[in-house]
Amino acid sequence: MKINEKRYNKFKEDLSINFDILEEFYKGIHLYFRCRCKICGSIVDIRIYSLIKCKFCIKEKKKLFRKNKENRKNQKIELKNYFKSKEYYDLRYKTKHEGICLYCGKDTKFIKGKYFTYCSLNCAGKVNRALSGHKFDKSLDKEELLIEKKKIIDEYKKNNPEEKRIELRIHKEKRRELKDKYRKYFTSKCQKINSLLDYKERLENFNCNLLKYGIDIEFKCNKCGNDNKESCQFIEIRTSLGVTPCTHCMAKDRGSAEEKNLINYIKSIYTGLIIENDRKVLNGSELDIYLPELKLAFEFDGLYWHNEVYKKLNYHLDKTNLCLEQGIQLIHIFEDEWLHKQDIVKSRIKSLFGISNKIYARKTICKEIPYLEAKDFLESNHIQSNCISKYRYGLYFENELVSIMTFGKSRFKDEFELLRFCNKLGYNVIGGASKLFSHFLEDYNEILEVISYADRRWSIGNLYDKLGFSLEKITNINYYYVNQGVRYNRIRFQKHKLIKEGFDSNKSEHEIMLERNIYRIYDCGNLKYKYSRGIK
Repeated sequence: MKINEKRYNKFKEDLSINFDILEEFYKGIHLYFRCRCKICGSIVDIRIYSLIKCKFCIKEKKKLFRKNKENRKNQKIELKNYFKSKEYYDLRYKTKHEGICLYCGKDTKFIKGKYFTYCSLNCAGKVNRALSGHKFDKSLDKEELLIEKKKIIDEYKKNNPEEKRIELRIHKEKRRELKDKYRKYFTSKCQKINSLLDYKERLENFNCNLLKYGIDIEFKCNKCGNDNKESCQFIEIRTSLGVTPCTHCMAKDRGSAEEKNLINYIKSIYTGLIIENDRKVLNGSELDIYLPELKLAFEFDGLYWHNEVYKKLNYHLDKTNLCLEQGIQLIHIFEDEWLHKQDIVKSRIKSLFGISNKIYARKTICKEIPYLEAKDFLESNHIQSNCISKYRYGLYFENELVSIMTFGKSRFKDEFELLRFCNKLGYNVIGGASKLFSHFLEDYNEILEVISYADRRWSIGNLYDKLGFSLEKITNINYYYVNQGVRYNRIRFQKHKLIKEGFDSNKSEHEIMLERNIYRIYDCGNLKYKYSRGIK
């Protein structure tokens, strides 16, 4: 390699600023300088005319930069937390009326960057009663408005002194007899009861003995010998309808005709062991139909007996979780699904048993399909029927549509959602879901993330695991309304819609529906899955 003398001397001068030159040597055709760094003392080989730098000093600088970066992040987090803290709010924004309960003057809680107006729900209710019927000038400031409200509340306090706890009234003749025995169970919280004696008589009419009286009532059934613990409302409604409050006896005596039809259908297609009304597996909780060889169970949820009057909020979810702990998949079938979509339910049961007709996806043709064709197919083959979608893909076998998958914008965020997937009744397209989903991803490269929801009544999310989705969260339970044996979506009875129909705006949606004798029925919630490109 030819070396220009001027350039050589200039490079040497520049090099000697930060380095002590120890020796010169050749590596192949290139001249190298062996130097000692004046800053860190490390020995470095630097090629002629290359960038003059010490790799060891650079490493140290990078380490320092990373440390500073982490410190800056921690400082930002500390600042954010400080700006949300009570101390910061008190310094910058708090007024003299904030943090004090409007009714009793006690300190209120500070949560998520603001003070509560009341110290408890009790005070909130009293303030609402005090201010009901009063109208305030909209031009008033916050502080002026609070002063006016306080005046009204003070007048209300004078006119309505706080009442003492209301004791339960018991018939005078039997008061002395029952006083010592049941005194510890008296409570003012139990608002659904007229008297202890009333509930004792209700239970005796159905051959049951009262054990403990409170917010929940404990009693023993003399017919079956089992102990029960139920809410006051549950017992009150059951006994008024002429039904025994004992859930053990009710389960034996009821014998739903439609449940028996479901059992008979399963017996007709499955030859393995079938256990009916099992209470051993879940330690007392009943499984309507249990197939131990498949680790599969079915629960027939009648709309009357499984609504909120007879079953607790988390009844279906708790039973599902108990089964999962035992490695059992529990399928919940609502009564209206069996009555009105029996063919779809039967097809899904066949699929769970693995006895559907099989079609291999490699023998099918995938293409986008029009909305009306997708709508007709979903209404005939999907348990949740059709929903509006933007993209629709179908698999055709011998010119017949056998599988479908639809996509659309999510209702909550700016992301895409896998809305529906189903096969033709009685068929299982092996590899069909993967083929449909991969075609969608190929056609729309700009879509990076896709979400979807699996109904926990029917699914444990196996399909999404095969497609490369990951579980993001488990949603809360959902509810429907049951009116005259029909299950309706809750959106139909939202509060603003009920107010337009002329119902009281001061009452909640639930209160209005209870007055109309329309009750809720709860499901098991959903599994939310998410797919991200490049992540498997």
